[in-house]
Amino acid sequence: MAIPEFTSRQLDLELALLLRTTHANLCFVIGEERAGPAFGLPEDQQFPEELLPEEFPVEEFPIHQVLQRLAAYTVNQNGAGKHSMLMDLEAMKALTRGLTPELEEFWKGAAAVFPDELATGITPSGDDLDEGFAVGIHYRGLIKSIMALATARWKVDRGHPLMLNEIALLVGFNERSVMSAATRGEFKSEVHDGRRWVDTEEALKWMLPRGYLPTEMPAEEVVAAPEAPAEEMLFVPVAADQTFFSPDCRVGKGYTIGAKGSEQKVVDYFEALHALSQMPIAYWRRANASGNWGIVRGVDWHRVTKSSLDRALENEADQGKRHG
Repeated sequence: MAIPEFTSRQLDLELALLLRTTHANLCFVIGEERAGPAFGLPEDQQFPEELLPEEFPVEEFPIHQVLQRLAAYTVNQNGAGKHSMLMDLEAMKALTRGLTPELEEFWKGAAAVFPDELATGITPSGDDLDEGFAVGIHYRGLIKSIMALATARWKVDRGHPLMLNEIALLVGFNERSVMSAATRGEFKSEVHDGRRWVDTEEALKWMLPRGYLPTEMPAEEVVAAPEAPAEEMLFVPVAADQTFFSPDCRVGKGYTIGAKGSEQKVVDYFEALHALSQMPIAYWRRANASGNWGIVRGVDWHRVTKSSLDRALENEADQGKRHG
């Protein structure tokens, strides 16, 4: 999916349309008095829902900066510096949950009535023109396209395996062409849970000659080498709540890993950690802050020293002896 050429103004207009719609939905769900503060507005400040998109002050909303960073990330391959790209993606995902197929069809239908204005971003005016219908001409699917590409690029930058449709997005091919390349053995792939996955390193070998541009990370993203030797560092999966797969995830005599319905029990912690690293998406069972056990999904990988994990394992063993 290549993002169509667009201006910052067109992106702002689409964001304004999405914000107005989200606010209207929130008013229905939690009431007008609570909808404004939900957007981070002071209690004495009203949400500017009466304004048309070209009048809407999108710059006043933090999500505007989030979208600008994601656009720069996908279009210009600019990394996000010290700011967490994962947090940007999660924030935009939360906002775009209201983009239902029915809503998109309505907006696209409105856009088809005014093809010239769609290109310029001008809202037609007139007493006989329904305002709610007219604002739909600004919708081009820009935010949705940016989100799909940013998510795929983030997976490359974090070294996560890719699906074929994500590779197709990143190089501007259709998925059928990428599938044909995989079938011909142009890159290695594996099938898990009915989907074909490709390791990042293998995908890059194929994508780079076909026009993929790596992300340019700012200087402050360069991390100093850790004092501990390289062989003493290990990667552990991290869930969305920033908890990671640690030795205290032991359930009974071992660790439960794998997605729901495909769980497996592994006695040794490091064997379980290795098994998680081989999964397209890491899943493991652990207790939350309330002490309730459940399966969580890994969204990132962090480096930790093996010695710290060894100490945690010793503490777990000591606690087991005391409670045994």
